[in-house]
Amino acid sequence: ALATAMVIESEAYFVAQVATAVATASTNVGSSGVDFSVDNWFDALFTLELNNNEGPFTALLHPQQLADLQDSLRAEAGALQFMPASAELLQVKGQGYSGQFLGVDIYKSSRVTEAGGNKEGGMWGAGAIGFAEGTPNIAYGDVVRPAASPLVVEFDRLASSATTSVVGHYYLGVAVIEQSRLVGIV
Repeated sequence: ALATAMVIESEAYFVAQVATAVATASTNVGSSGVDFSVDNWFDALFTLELNNNEGPFTALLHPQQLADLQDSLRAEAGALQFMPASAELLQVKGQGYSGQFLGVDIYKSSRVTEAGGNKEGGMWGAGAIGFAEGTPNIAYGDVVRPAASPLVVEFDRLASSATTSVVGHYYLGVAVIEQSRLVGIV
């Protein structure tokens, strides 16, 4: 149970770091205090395409932004279709995957940053965001390294107080590599 909790928290931390990077987008679509809409979605796509980005694109939205987008879709006419995540896609793409709209994979997370009551999601193409993980070289104590994972788990025993602490470490850096490949969604 502890190992599972540490993996879940490390994944949530990763998403929070991506959301923080997305919030630094130099170009934004949408307006403060206005619900996210299909028009905003097209504005984000057009912004990326005008900057010579090619798909596939990915979006990270706050649950409220996704709900606003789906509500706006109900008023649209024509051949627009939101394709919700299937069980098979959830297994492949992971928790938070919500579906696809106009060729953009959508992930939702409550870890999307907020400022002044606005949610600061975003859409980006390949090469917009990068990350690096590090694992310290610990050669002492009770250390567990799950296979193919940068997560390090240590056991810290204090005999004097008869306690054992289980501590997880995850060293991660996320940064925007190229602003022209990213657009913020307010």
